[in-house]
Amino acid sequence: MKRFLAAMVVVGALSATTPASADELWMYGAVVCQGDRAMVRFAAAYNETAPVFSAPPAAVDRGLSRIAIRDPSTCTFDDGRVVHLAHTMLADATPYGMAGGISSNVFTLSIGDRVLYRRDAIWRTREPFQTLATVIIEPERVLECRYTEGSLEPEQPGRPQTCTNASQRLAGLEPDRSRGAPGTLHLERSAPGEEGFCRALVVPAARLFSSPLDAWPAFVSSLPAEMIVDREDARYRLRDKLLADGFDLDNDGVHDRPVLIESEGNYIDAAYWALPPRPVRERRIMRADAHDFTDNVDTLRAEGWRVFAGDQTTYGEIRYVTLTPIFRFGDTYFHARWAVPNQPLSDLVMRPGPDGGMDEVCVFTVVPAL
Repeated sequence: MKRFLAAMVVVGALSATTPASADELWMYGAVVCQGDRAMVRFAAAYNETAPVFSAPPAAVDRGLSRIAIRDPSTCTFDDGRVVHLAHTMLADATPYGMAGGISSNVFTLSIGDRVLYRRDAIWRTREPFQTLATVIIEPERVLECRYTEGSLEPEQPGRPQTCTNASQRLAGLEPDRSRGAPGTLHLERSAPGEEGFCRALVVPAARLFSSPLDAWPAFVSSLPAEMIVDREDARYRLRDKLLADGFDLDNDGVHDRPVLIESEGNYIDAAYWALPPRPVRERRIMRADAHDFTDNVDTLRAEGWRVFAGDQTTYGEIRYVTLTPIFRFGDTYFHARWAVPNQPLSDLVMRPGPDGGMDEVCVFTVVPAL
């Protein structure tokens, strides 16, 4: 039998009822078909322990939970259509959100070339903390059954599930091939007059631009050539140079000495910029100090700090958005990336202003691929 699909989570930061930090919590998913019906179930297990899948209410189960799991990733309807479950971990397995030791496990579920769920969350790390336990697919409807209390803990199989109708997933989900090849960037929208600028950011045949250096090297013409040979490190080198030299952050024509706030971890995985109301000695705020700064951004803004951060973007979140400066004809822009890559919007380009706000210039999505 094929190994169950799984994604690993390190659980050292879970609640006190969780086993020792050396244990590892695995998320599992499995799909079965019968006639024109299918059921996907999710379960959790520590270390090498086999998962125990719970059954949904009998009225909606109707025997599906008794079918043996032959291949957890795929099954076939009587009419030949294939149901496929792709159960994956986010790119770097870094845990985010209020449930600190739990990564946002995601899954994609398709019938033929129709995608019903695309990188949807199983175990939510933000409110409401309802955990998806079962999905039932029928010819005319889709049902979602969730644990409405607690999380998907392996010690609690058999807990009651509450099912709701999610039949909207059956409509309008045919792949849109006009948006480009799967895995490439698609320009979702742009500010008036900026479409050419936005399209020029995209590297042909590239999945996405991991930094503006990859997209348009002219943006970093102020860097010595030898500093942009290693693209992986170029973004950090650019930040160091901008901190040392300063730049016009808010596009008011005045050379600024901004402050960079950055941290890479569970509580904060972000980098953003600020202009203090008066000169400060420390112009790079990191780690615990970055946590304190972020938790008090509203107060700091009220005291006169102009803080340019992810909460001013459509992401609406300060703690998990990285802003990297890019430059065009003397103006400053920010390339905004969400730390967790299962967001519908992949990349944003923002233009900061003297009032402390930012205007949206470009919005990109990644063309979905199973």
